[in-house]
Amino acid sequence: MDALLEDSSQYPPIRVIHFRRNRGKAEALMAGFAAAIGDIVITMDADLQDDPSEIPKLVETLNNENYDIISGWKYPRKDPLEKRMFSFVFNRVTAFFTGVKLHDMNCGFKAYRAEVVKELYLYGDLHRYIPILAHQEGYKVGEVKVRHHPRRFGVSKYGFKRIPKGFFDLFTVLFLTKYLKRPLHVFGTIGVIVAFIGALIGLYLAVLWGMEGGVGFRTPDTPIKITLRQNLTNSLFYAILLKV
Repeated sequence: MDALLEDSSQYPPIRVIHFRRNRGKAEALMAGFAAAIGDIVITMDADLQDDPSEIPKLVETLNNENYDIISGWKYPRKDPLEKRMFSFVFNRVTAFFTGVKLHDMNCGFKAYRAEVVKELYLYGDLHRYIPILAHQEGYKVGEVKVRHHPRRFGVSKYGFKRIPKGFFDLFTVLFLTKYLKRPLHVFGTIGVIVAFIGALIGLYLAVLWGMEGGVGFRTPDTPIKITLRQNLTNSLFYAILLKV
């Protein structure tokens, strides 16, 4: 931080935004977007894995191919196998559910048109899904391969332990982008599924009560009870097949 403040005093165009405590990447990006000026905004992580010499490639692709966002695709990726596997699963599942097909959705090395970042509202871990949020607003999202370097500083927080959290975040994004104005389509569907399962359990218990006298009062099987149970099971099976 001291080095950054020293650089900003020597080079006036450099502005340093410093929180009093760690507020997370989403809030850091929001603060940077609010302070940014100019027509194009570049973001990159500070772990030195991204190569600043690739910035002209991002800008050129953004302008020449009429995109609103260009996301970097770290290729070849210089990360541990665990992180690469998690990223592979994350990107494929996200592309399947959202239709935004990127090889490296969470790459922090991106180029944006200024109007895009001014419309974004990020919190929590939504920074991972910036391309999806922008795509939902009608912006054109593209991707370009960028050089990637091995990590030299810090420790990565990503891996298999973040998979459950990542999928909850994906559900949040899907809700915000597709179902915010029709929430009953989500919660109603969940309610119907739960009610159907509950009805099946209730039906099973009712039949068990009639045949056995209750769950805790079962009597020994007899040929008549076995035949009745088989016929009832077959009837329920065929009834379910007819409904399907």
